Amino acid sequence: MRHWRAPLVALLLVCAAGTALHAKSKHNAIQFPAKGTPYGEARASLLKQGLVITPDTRYPSAKERAEYRKHGVVVFEKLEHPNKKFPEIDCLKDGDTLNCTALFLETDERGWRNYVVVAVDLKNLTVVNADYPSTSDALPSIPGPVARDVPKLQGSYLKARGTLRALGFKPARNRDHDNWARICFDDDCNRSVTLPEAQCSGTGMSFCTAYWISPNKRVLRITTIGERDPDIYFMEWSTWKNFKKDLEQ
Repeated sequence: MRHWRAPLVALLLVCAAGTALHAKSKHNAIQFPAKGTPYGEARASLLKQGLVITPDTRYPSAKERAEYRKHGVVVFEKLEHPNKKFPEIDCLKDGDTLNCTALFLETDERGWRNYVVVAVDLKNLTVVNADYPSTSDALPSIPGPVARDVPKLQGSYLKARGTLRALGFKPARNRDHDNWARICFDDDCNRSVTLPEAQCSGTGMSFCTAYWISPNKRVLRITTIGERDPDIYFMEWSTWKNFKKDLEQ
């Protein structure tokens, strides 16, 4: 029987080339609270540094958990507001173990919002660890504003492909056929689609990068996220130099 910590489907999209999470700015100098710091002090310190508290929406509702159980998937139970003084602390119960965290967001100079995860010992309300999330936390950075002249696309990348073609864009096909992205629509991958313009990472977030060439020969770089019917994560104008560099990786 499988166990999932969050309502994420099993990784079906695995390709060789990598697309990293948004890199944290070297100019940002967050002072993360040390292990053992009382959570109240840690919270005040992060807020003073300009971070904001954000709700954790990764975990399924009771109805969603029941649906997962029908398919033999056990999803850890989320305890509702385990601490009234600090309602942002969310806890997952795994047997007798409680895993409690609070989420914060920082905004960097590019306008990207990056998560900061504070793990909390609920018994004595002290910090266990505070840092940027790992890939397995399923908390990618939230992209900043997109350039005004970038096509207005969001949601499903598969649908956006049709819009791009209608606007006169052409996909830049990856020359390495073995490295084409493949999206599966079922567990056994009996139904799938191949995206010859996309290169994907093997991380739990399933990031993919695709390049499209505009009618006036500008290079549009699209990053997608998700395994089945991936969504557009971020778009930006790139350069032919970066495009060729990515193809050589």
